[in-house]
Amino acid sequence: MMAHLQNVLAWHIAGFGKAIWDGLGPLGVNLFFGLSGYIITHLFVREFRRSGTVSLRNFYMRRVLRIFPAFYLYLAVICALVFLGVLKIPLVQLARAAAYLTNYYRCYGTTDFWFVGHTWSLAMEEQFYLFWPVFLILVRVDRGKGLALMLIVLMPVLRVACYFLLPASRSGLGETTHTSVDLLMYGCLLAFLEGNSRFEWAMDCLKKWVFPLGAGVFLLFVHPLLENHFRGVYELPIGISLEAGLIAFIVAWCLRNPLSMGGAFLNSQFMMHIGVLSYSLYLWQQLFLTNLNQTILGAFPIGIFFSYAAACASYYLMEKRFLNLRRQYR
Repeated sequence: MMAHLQNVLAWHIAGFGKAIWDGLGPLGVNLFFGLSGYIITHLFVREFRRSGTVSLRNFYMRRVLRIFPAFYLYLAVICALVFLGVLKIPLVQLARAAAYLTNYYRCYGTTDFWFVGHTWSLAMEEQFYLFWPVFLILVRVDRGKGLALMLIVLMPVLRVACYFLLPASRSGLGETTHTSVDLLMYGCLLAFLEGNSRFEWAMDCLKKWVFPLGAGVFLLFVHPLLENHFRGVYELPIGISLEAGLIAFIVAWCLRNPLSMGGAFLNSQFMMHIGVLSYSLYLWQQLFLTNLNQTILGAFPIGIFFSYAAACASYYLMEKRFLNLRRQYR
């Protein structure tokens, strides 16, 4: 989540090295997906092993209390700006954002769509929350590894098939849940593999820092260049899957090497503070880190300050109250 925030902010601010830089924002979002899949599945596996069952009611109450307050506060502000004439976003598009459907109804040509455009990733995550826990209950949590692996194998095939058979869907192949859920499934698979003797042996063989460094260099520099040069020929059958797999590997490596330089940095007080605010920052940075509003609010570097201030206000004045309520649903 913390690295996700850094990359997304960088994507909006910087303007050099286009082929490489254009990959940083999507990389941050995909890291967020991988972490989300891992954390949710890890919690499900732990609860199942502890009690032999999983409470869907408690799970969904925890998710609602964590995600909805900040999200709908942001949308309320956007709606107020629309009604005041500051922004021009069709009401139907606001309704789609509120219903977590933006990833299926992208509207690139709409004036000021930018200000709700980032909700596509939140929509994809919410859709994942709807089907994944139910699927795990139906097949039993302890058999979920096979389901995650099946979806990982199926997604590249489905992306290529949709590209040729459904041309109208091409622009959303990296954003719709039914074609890109493997972005989350690699994290889910990682949660299932933890403790497996063969997996832990393989991770032990890759414990030298050069392996995650190489994966990071590939993701930051080589992968964007391949995407830029080969586009869908690389991205749809190989690129998306390779990126998600390498992200999962880096996450697994960091979890097993918390005392490494990278682990120490991520566990620093500053990064922990940013991690706490990361969801709120992701929501509010879209309003300020842009020149579309053509005001001082979006000017660099003052936009960073306003993004941070809005995130702090959202988290400390409202979100924490709902987070405290989650304790009764553990």
